[in-house]
Amino acid sequence: TRLGDASVARLAQRAPNLTTFGAAHAQCGDAALRALARSCRGLREVNVAFNAAITDAGVLALVRELVNLQVLDVHACRALTDAALAHVAAHARRVRKLNVSAV
Repeated sequence: TRLGDASVARLAQRAPNLTTFGAAHAQCGDAALRALARSCRGLREVNVAFNAAITDAGVLALVRELVNLQVLDVHACRALTDAALAHVAAHARRVRKLNVSAV
């Protein structure tokens, strides 16, 4: 089975000092992003490319809580809309690299 929301939530609780998280091509959704945002406040890089269940709400949770976020890859997260970019622009002041390209 692929990495999903419950696994990410457990990881986030047990490894709150993570600075980088990558789960491209997993089965992660907004619950995973909320868990990371809540528990891993030091995250600087997040790659959740190719996760169809990630929505604007998940991106909002990340960028509101992770003030040190510098790299965000949501490439091919097909449920995202223009609102995700608006959330990044409004809240993610330190983001230096953003990948939102579609496939």
